[in-house]
Amino acid sequence: TEMWVILAAEKGAGLYLGLKPGVTKEQLHSTLIQGLDPTELLNFVPVEMGDVFFIPAGTWHGIGAGILMAEQQETSESTARGYDWGRINPETGKPREIHIEWSVAATHFDAPRGAELIAALRRTPQIVHPGNGTTARHEILADESEFSYDRVAFSGGDVFASDATQGLHGITVTKGALTILNAQGENEGSVITGQSFIVAPGMGAYSLAAKSGTPSEVYIGRSDPRCR
Repeated sequence: TEMWVILAAEKGAGLYLGLKPGVTKEQLHSTLIQGLDPTELLNFVPVEMGDVFFIPAGTWHGIGAGILMAEQQETSESTARGYDWGRINPETGKPREIHIEWSVAATHFDAPRGAELIAALRRTPQIVHPGNGTTARHEILADESEFSYDRVAFSGGDVFASDATQGLHGITVTKGALTILNAQGENEGSVITGQSFIVAPGMGAYSLAAKSGTPSEVYIGRSDPRCR
């Protein structure tokens, strides 16, 4: 299970999400066995900056060209890859491994199809705090059993406080620059656009602070139960 947030997209760019109505297990298997492109069997979804999609395990998904996105996943190294556009693994110089039987077996054929599926996968952010110049804007993008995912936007000079005691927080900076503060308010380091870091449970309470006049944005993936 994972989710995608579109950070930037070229005109006409899109994702492949789920099976089209009427596609059968036999049809999918036959397409893969023949080495044919299965995207003709999938829904193509045009995307724009800011779109958010939650993708349960068992849902076919692929990323089209011209997209920059943030991705959050559950804690799992299992990937059933049914097709890979002939891409080469740069470490081995060979095509990446394809798992035809596994990917077909893992597919949820009884899931919704077409427009019904896309509507179910598309998420609307839930505003926790609108931001007021002192406290950063905080949105929940997903709050699931596998993980939760938050977006925090700083206008500059504001702060976001959190606590990783019950499970690590993985944080990616997509705009600006931030300072990490521990529970005592001490500076633990700085991060800039494009960098990611982990706040381990041993850190406990922490805060992120944006410099005055520096609009910033981060995405926070949480493995801990959300404290309400």
